[in-house]
Amino acid sequence: IFVLITTLFGFLLYSRGMEMQWMKLVHTLLGTAAAAFGSAAFNQLMEVDLDARMKRTENRPLPARRMDPLFAFGVGWVLAAIGIIHLAAQVNHLTAYLAAATVAIYVFVYTPLKRFSSVNTLVGAIPGAIPPVMGWVGGRGGFRLASVVSLRHFVFLAASPFHCNQLAVPRGIRISRL
Repeated sequence: IFVLITTLFGFLLYSRGMEMQWMKLVHTLLGTAAAAFGSAAFNQLMEVDLDARMKRTENRPLPARRMDPLFAFGVGWVLAAIGIIHLAAQVNHLTAYLAAATVAIYVFVYTPLKRFSSVNTLVGAIPGAIPPVMGWVGGRGGFRLASVVSLRHFVFLAASPFHCNQLAVPRGIRISRL
């Protein structure tokens, strides 16, 4: 939900004072949602053992053994691919590239790093800060570096401490406190 809210606000910030492009907003949110859901499927697949040990996550489909891991793997790939392809076809290529980068950093860098280093907190802030940029680029078709950097820093500073303290600490995952 947070990913879609920040994507929406990025899009709305671009659209301020301009005619709203409702269909482009819908396509931006749909593609972003699919890519985010694909990332979440991979994350849960990679952390099934940790999720099984935490009260808040023990009833998720994989730790509760209500879903086959191979099926979850397929769902992750299909959703991530659909999201990225949808963004490329219906929004623009730059938004699709940002979505692909977000999925790659989240799945292949941030999630594995959580088990080994507190640097994961800073790395995880990158895919957390990209969705509002995707909203901005989705609406605008490009970006001005100063605007995008400011938007990313706001999300990084606003979300990182809450996310780290509320979610990671109970799981025994290494975090970097800001």
